[in-house]
Amino acid sequence: MEDETEDKSKRVLEVLKAAASENRDLIFGYAGFKQWEEFTDSFEVDKKTKLPKIVLWDGNEEYYSVIGSVSTDETDMGSHMSRFLEGYRGGNVIK
Repeated sequence: MEDETEDKSKRVLEVLKAAASENRDLIFGYAGFKQWEEFTDSFEVDKKTKLPKIVLWDGNEEYYSVIGSVSTDETDMGSHMSRFLEGYRGGNVIK
């Protein structure tokens, strides 16, 4: 996300909260591009990247993406999150 006060960011937070309530074994969060630019660089995110971009953290030092699930269509974030979680649960991840 670029900025937590933008409308798109607020919609992402709503989707994350809904996903978290149905997936209590996972922890959901976000990092704003403006606030955490150096951190987001490690995910190959820059000003040309379609945001939001979903990544998975294993709790240690590894970060993964779900195959075919790089960035979200902002008009249907809920469905995209569902597909992301299905891909994760199915083991379709890459480092």
